[in-house]
Amino acid sequence: MTVDYISYHLKMMPIQGFMGFGGGATGLGFVSGSAGTGKWYGSRACCGGGYNGSSVLNEIDYAAIDTAANASDFGNLTQSRQYIAGTSNGTRGMFMGGSNASGTPYAVTDYITVGTTGNATDFGDPTTNRSGAGGVSDGNYAIMGGGGAASPAWPNNGTDIIDYYTISTPGNATDFGDLNTVVQSLPGVNDATRGCFLGGNANGDSRVNVIGYITMATPGNATDFGDLTNETAIAAGGVDNSSRGVISGGTEDGTGVTNKMEYITIGTTGNATDFGDNTQSRFGFGGCNNQTRGLFMGGKRSSGATDRMDYITIGTTGNATDFGDLVQVKQGTSACAGT
Repeated sequence: MTVDYISYHLKMMPIQGFMGFGGGATGLGFVSGSAGTGKWYGSRACCGGGYNGSSVLNEIDYAAIDTAANASDFGNLTQSRQYIAGTSNGTRGMFMGGSNASGTPYAVTDYITVGTTGNATDFGDPTTNRSGAGGVSDGNYAIMGGGGAASPAWPNNGTDIIDYYTISTPGNATDFGDLNTVVQSLPGVNDATRGCFLGGNANGDSRVNVIGYITMATPGNATDFGDLTNETAIAAGGVDNSSRGVISGGTEDGTGVTNKMEYITIGTTGNATDFGDNTQSRFGFGGCNNQTRGLFMGGKRSSGATDRMDYITIGTTGNATDFGDLVQVKQGTSACAGT
């Protein structure tokens, strides 16, 4: 059946098949004490999956982050799905989990070589079917935190599960630990050491402002980092350099769909700070970056899915600027970057 989302989040237009949102390009196997390569970014942005208003998509778009222009076709995922957690090691891009149009989550993870156009390849499976997780990476390990499971039914299907993959070695995910709250529809940001999971939707359809963090080289449970400026879910994450992580948009308590952007200094625990405004109020979209510029791709406005791409200079607070358009309108997208 098709999930009824009239009352989901905003009490507004249905979010077709929505079961959460996976954060972006950092969106999303550990040897204790090992250090990551410290690279999760690059010059090319890839945006995978999503929903165009009538169909769940398998297409992957790409764009050169340094050059504002429209996106081009890259290839296809192994399975059409939305609300995927995305991340990379700077060369290999990962698309973890996701759901179909009815919100049923899949146990599937794909990978691409970011610098070479073509179709994705199966990588392995998460520890449990879920969509709408947040994704982070230290360059060695792709980590997905939280998300909506197959049962029980929404809005009580959130999880606190954190999984990890070794990006260089295809295979199934392994348990990493637990988030500090049960949550779905959350983005992730990271630097080379620390991964952060921000906000999301708790069971019972209540948004949260909690930020949790992990040390990505060492399996274990998340620790409290601080709070967002407001309770927010379905924001875009994955825009982060070596010190600052930025999330954009989402749905806020008391506001509805927002264009607000906020940031944290990843190496220093504390509350988020206002960054500026996106060019559109929207939610359910992917983000990724090089070390200077962050790119936000797609999403859903109150009027429907959009093809908009925006960019920011991560180190300088201020409003986003229009970058170009995706190949088609799509919400529930995920993104990763590499070279």
